[in-house]
Amino acid sequence: MRKTFIVVAISCLPILACAQVQNQSAQQLQQQIQALHKVSASIKNDNLTPVQARQLTQQTMQQTQSQQAQTAATSASTPQATVAQVNVNKGDMSGQAFAGVVEKKLPLTPAQIELLHKAFDQAQKAAANPPHIPPRPSTSAIQVNLSPHATPPIVRLGAGYISSLVFVDATGQPWPIQAYSVGDPTSYNIQWNKKGNTLLVQADTFYKRSNLAVILRGLSTPIMLTLLPGQSAVDYRVDLRIPALGPNAQMVTNGLPDGANPLLLSVLNGVPPAKARTLTVHGSRSTDAWLLNNRLYVRTNLEIVSPAWNAVMSSVDGTHAYELQPTSVILALQHGRERMVKLILEGLS
Repeated sequence: MRKTFIVVAISCLPILACAQVQNQSAQQLQQQIQALHKVSASIKNDNLTPVQARQLTQQTMQQTQSQQAQTAATSASTPQATVAQVNVNKGDMSGQAFAGVVEKKLPLTPAQIELLHKAFDQAQKAAANPPHIPPRPSTSAIQVNLSPHATPPIVRLGAGYISSLVFVDATGQPWPIQAYSVGDPTSYNIQWNKKGNTLLVQADTFYKRSNLAVILRGLSTPIMLTLLPGQSAVDYRVDLRIPALGPNAQMVTNGLPDGANPLLLSVLNGVPPAKARTLTVHGSRSTDAWLLNNRLYVRTNLEIVSPAWNAVMSSVDGTHAYELQPTSVILALQHGRERMVKLILEGLS
């Protein structure tokens, strides 16, 4: 009788389980059926009474339902949400997804971005500024001494600055370059058009020194120069005057060119002679005149034709430095022979 009840109870367990979980999902039903099969196995193996079998079945079902409820609570706070609630949840999920994309792509706030831009600008400015005061630009003319014991002229360079070296003869005419060679090619960048009289030199380092040899067309002696970067001044342009007549020399008809007069070279550079008296010149704003030791020195872009001058020195840009006898009136030609200009000098007496 006992065994018959147990068999009947076991055979009814799936039916009872189906009745209890008819409103559950298929997955939950499958879990509960598996649990009842385990109960059936325990009843058969342990020879339980009908009361014990019923109690074990109820306990197992309660435990299974409790675990399913916990799982459902973890996966969703409202398992049986309405359509409106589902739409709200979808909106929340969309907003969260959008916020996540914004957080991932733009993690910084506008204030932080502005601060980052300022920091980047300050870093770029600090990296671009030289470690010392920016060098002073300079333009000058240098008289080259070709004697064996002469000191080579110095050209002041700067990293990031281009210096032009212009070679002219005693008459101020261009002297073409034939070839050149630099002592340290890795530290200097030199440009030349293969036919002119100008070299463009740029230092690639701040302090590395070297020298430069330039061979001029028709001149057997090379012009040696010292390249000196990292100075307080940079030579933007240097006119290197050779005390000889080059292939493009223009012969003067009034006086002789003075290629070795340091006083005339100073006047040509716009530097008044020491202790000289400055004169007032009427008739040309581009003309300056000084009186020193009963000699008249005139710097102008005009060509003086009267009175006869004692010496002249010219630059490649058309500027002339004259040495004359003192006079209050000077006649000059503007732009070659286009028109005559009369210069009146005051302050001689």
